[in-house]
Amino acid sequence: MKFRQKERRAIEFLDKVWGHGGHDVHLVLLGFGDAAAFPDCQPLGKCTIWESLTPFVATRHPKTRRDGRPKIDEEGWHIGSPEHDLRRLLTQQGFPAPEKIERLKFIKMGQRKLRPIQFQTLRQKGEGRRSIHSPVGFRIRFSQRLDGPIAVGYGAHYGLGLFRSTNQIDEENHDPALSLQLGSQPVKSEKV
Repeated sequence: MKFRQKERRAIEFLDKVWGHGGHDVHLVLLGFGDAAAFPDCQPLGKCTIWESLTPFVATRHPKTRRDGRPKIDEEGWHIGSPEHDLRRLLTQQGFPAPEKIERLKFIKMGQRKLRPIQFQTLRQKGEGRRSIHSPVGFRIRFSQRLDGPIAVGYGAHYGLGLFRSTNQIDEENHDPALSLQLGSQPVKSEKV
């Protein structure tokens, strides 16, 4: 998306906006350009592996049968689970379905390691569609390199569900029991 000269001037002069409770939020324009102009901006990267920069909050509730067993889709995913919702929202935005989805124990913010539950994930006003699940951090792997940004889920327009490109995988930051690969059976279901 390119800005015309008039829009660029308006953005350049914008140095503060009203914040919640009457406090002004001061802004600093870093520049205009495409992803190549900002090589250190991980959400704008091009990569096959993406990790949560902010927690993903699912928009759908998990589906179960009357006897309490989870409803499973044709590929073996629990319908309405955060993983299923992530796949659905990615494909809805035109991204390919990921090859692998891993839950992360924490989200790295510089030197800090924060659990997804430590983020503010509830809106103070308004509603929006949100599931009963807690926020989740994910690592997603695609078969091809994708351009960012990738932002999906509840509150994505407020900064939640944002992913960053990464080439460094921290193996201690995922739970193998919760890692799902395309074609695997993530939930054991019994035949009725």
